Amino acid sequence: MEIETPAHEKTIATVYRGGGPRGIIGKNKESFDHFLLGQAVREGAVHRQARIDRIDVSKEKPVLFSKEESMQEADLVVGAFGVNSTTPKIFEEIGIGYRQPETVTAAIAEIGFDEKTVADHFGNSINLFLLPDKGIKFAAMIPKGTYVTVCILGKEMKPNTVRDFLEKPVVRAVLPADSAYQVNCSCLPKMNVSAPKQPFANRVVVCGDAGSTRLFKDGLGAAYLMGKAAAKTAAFEGVAKEDFSRGYLPVYNSIVVDNHFGRYLYTITDIYRKNSVLTKGMLRVVEKEQRTGKAGLSEILWDMFTGNERYRKIFPKALKPGMHIDLWKEFAGVLLRG
Repeated sequence: MEIETPAHEKTIATVYRGGGPRGIIGKNKESFDHFLLGQAVREGAVHRQARIDRIDVSKEKPVLFSKEESMQEADLVVGAFGVNSTTPKIFEEIGIGYRQPETVTAAIAEIGFDEKTVADHFGNSINLFLLPDKGIKFAAMIPKGTYVTVCILGKEMKPNTVRDFLEKPVVRAVLPADSAYQVNCSCLPKMNVSAPKQPFANRVVVCGDAGSTRLFKDGLGAAYLMGKAAAKTAAFEGVAKEDFSRGYLPVYNSIVVDNHFGRYLYTITDIYRKNSVLTKGMLRVVEKEQRTGKAGLSEILWDMFTGNERYRKIFPKALKPGMHIDLWKEFAGVLLRG
C-alpha cells in the first residue's frame, strides 16, 4: 500500500497491512481504516493499492518492489502497519536492525442487542472483569449503539474464549436476563506488548502498532502521536537516521517508559486478581468510593483499563498511603468476617 504526497515534490511511501484497508464492512457501515484513508485522499494524498513484497535500501533512496518488479523510488518509507500481518518481516529483511515486537493475543467480539436494550441496560458504563482465571488477565464490556464490544486479554485465546466467558455466572449477571443476544463477529487479533529497539534508519521510519504503542491500550492514540512526531521530523528536520534520533526517538521512548509503569500496575492488579481476600477487599473499597464520591482506587482502575490517563500519571496515585490504609482495613474485615 502506498500513498504519494506530491505537495513538496517528494514521495512518501506508506506500507501497512501488506495490502490495503478493509474498506466497507457491512450495509451502510464503513471501517475506520477506510474512513481515515478517505480523509487523507481528500487532503491531497494519492492512493494506489498494491502489495509491497520487498524494499531495497542499498541505494541513496529506498526502492519499493511489488511482485519482484520495481514500483518506485521513495524519499521516505513509513512502516505504518499492524502486527497481524506479514509486513513486519519485510522490514526485518531490510537490514536496518528492526525486529517485530512481541505480541499477545486478544479475543474481541461484537455482541448484538437492540438499541433500546443497550441504552437502558448498559447506558454509558463500561463493565470491567478481573476474574481469578489463569487464562484471562482482564476483560471489558463496552456499549456501542446496537451492540456491546467484548474485549478479553489473557493467555491462549481460542475461538471459543468469548462464548466461554459469556457463560460465566459473574458475566451472565451483567447481561440482560430477558433479552436475546448473538455474537455478530469475533476475532483473535495480536497486540503489541514491546517496542522494537530500532524503529528507523535513513529514509525509513516505523510507527503505529509496528513501533511504540501504549500497553494494552488504544493503538490509534499512540499511532497519532508517533505519526505526528515522524511527520514533524521529516518536514522540519530531515529524513536521515540522525534526524529521527533527534525528533522522533524522544517521543517514541516516552511511550516505552510509560509502559514500564503500566507493567508494574498490571502486575499488582494480577496479584490482587488471583487472591480472593485481596479481590474482595479491593471491591469493597471501590464500592465505598462509589457511594461517597471519593476518588482513589476507583479512579486508578478506571484510568488503567480505559486508557484515560498515562500510566506514569496513574503510578503516583497508587502510592497514596490513605488508599492503602483503606485497603488493609478491608482485607482485615474479609479475614475476620468473610
